[in-house]
Amino acid sequence: MRNFYTAFILLIISVCTSLAQDTATANAADMVCHCVKVMPPVPTFHNDHVYSSLSPLLSECYDANEIQLDFDFHVNSNAIVTTFAGAFLTGKEITGTLKDRVAGYAPRLMKYEDEMKAGLAYKHYFKKPSVSLYVSYYHRNMRFLTTDRDAFELLFYGNKRFEDKTASLSNINFENLMYNQYSIGVSKSDGHFFGGVNVSFLQGFSDQQLKNPKGSLYTAPYGEYLDVAYSMTFNQANNGASGFFDLDGKGFSADLQLGYSAENWRLSVTVQDLGYINWNRRPTNYVGDTAIRYNGIVISDLTNLSGSGLAGLKLDSVFGVIGPKKSNNPYATNLPTIFQVNYSRLVKLKKHSMILTASVNTRLLKNYYAYGYVKAAFLLDHDWTTSVSAGAGGYSLFNLGMDVGKRWKNLDFIIGSNNLIGSLLPMYFPGSSGYFRVAAHF
Repeated sequence: MRNFYTAFILLIISVCTSLAQDTATANAADMVCHCVKVMPPVPTFHNDHVYSSLSPLLSECYDANEIQLDFDFHVNSNAIVTTFAGAFLTGKEITGTLKDRVAGYAPRLMKYEDEMKAGLAYKHYFKKPSVSLYVSYYHRNMRFLTTDRDAFELLFYGNKRFEDKTASLSNINFENLMYNQYSIGVSKSDGHFFGGVNVSFLQGFSDQQLKNPKGSLYTAPYGEYLDVAYSMTFNQANNGASGFFDLDGKGFSADLQLGYSAENWRLSVTVQDLGYINWNRRPTNYVGDTAIRYNGIVISDLTNLSGSGLAGLKLDSVFGVIGPKKSNNPYATNLPTIFQVNYSRLVKLKKHSMILTASVNTRLLKNYYAYGYVKAAFLLDHDWTTSVSAGAGGYSLFNLGMDVGKRWKNLDFIIGSNNLIGSLLPMYFPGSSGYFRVAAHF
């Protein structure tokens, strides 16, 4: 798999290098940076209002140089509210009300993902070949979880409610991934067509990965015994806290974009985070596939075994109860690659103009399927903009979003959210979101 990614990335780089050496026509410069260049006061496309948080590859250029600061945080779930997730991850008290609220939303299969992305990018535009060069640094932190509802109830309510019943422990997939991303990229426009590639070195410094595709727990009447069956794999990149610049894992990734831009519409296909990280410095593994019986055990709350939150989990003591074998073998993480198709159209209104966008994407995550959204961005006076959006699918329920942006001669910014309901009511509705971007161009 590693050789495939390497060959694929080298192929893309060679194609983009070849494009960069072409002689551009006079009109090619007008199509640079994936935008429709027209004379004022006719509005132009702005990527800011097509996708909520931009990578350097998707940024739009106006001058020879641009420095961009980008921050994006989101939580998506079909059941877990943000307040509950925050309390668990930080080891704070999880009240009965919070547990009941999550259980009230929970379908048979619960899904959760969150991500924080923050970084700085620099871009330079070479006018004659109509090529943009990008260099960037981003810090990435991602968590993904799918689990049967029974596993959630067993963990947070205990096994009393499952007396003389079998609780399902199947379909459990979890990963907590942290890494730094160092990237270089190039993009080019040629007539109506545009494309680009961004290649990254990934410095992994923390990871925990749990998979239990099949399992169950039967509680005998009066707690006389427990029957536990599981098929579990747990991998961890290090034991204890890791330094921000530790090199516990190394990997590579690529972002790709191809598209067509006309006077009033644009169509693009984007692939993000196509890559992997190998963990081979201080790995720890637990593997078990068995069925066992314990006599006289009643579990009041599994989090009491070792404290609450990820930082409080003492794996040797927890896994010592159920008996998987321990080893120290290297392992790999495949990134949750995103495949996205995006269509935007410029609509001229009576006083202002509007950009309508429809997009659908899928992500290489367990039971992710597809996420779709529509967005309407309004281009207002004095270079102010605002947009509203609605989306559903993936790991989320129904999301409503809004953002506002402003452009000056050498500075622009945008701030917004893809999930206003969950952001304003984090105790009551699953998911939340916030993004901010500021860019100086000169």
